[in-house]
Amino acid sequence: MTFGVMITNGGPHPADKWAEVTAKRIVEIGENIAGESRAAAIKLEAAIIDILTEHHTTVQEGERGKLEEHGHERLSHDLDVEHHLSLDDAAEHFGRHHGVYYF
Repeated sequence: MTFGVMITNGGPHPADKWAEVTAKRIVEIGENIAGESRAAAIKLEAAIIDILTEHHTTVQEGERGKLEEHGHERLSHDLDVEHHLSLDDAAEHFGRHHGVYYF
């Protein structure tokens, strides 16, 4: 298991940064992977970043809107997962836009 910390200068991390960090947790490209397998792994990671950037953008915009509306009281509200990405949606999006990757 690896551990990482994202650091900011006081502002929120953009959705694409969250997507990149998440994708690197999903696809760990080993030092010994080379050639076509390495290229396929990099393409897979990039495809996951694309999918998750859209997802993280939707969630961040939704949460920011709720924070503007409710202020700190938002922290005591139940989590609404309506805008969160379902596994079925992610798989469908991936298949439609990126095809299949073999290692």
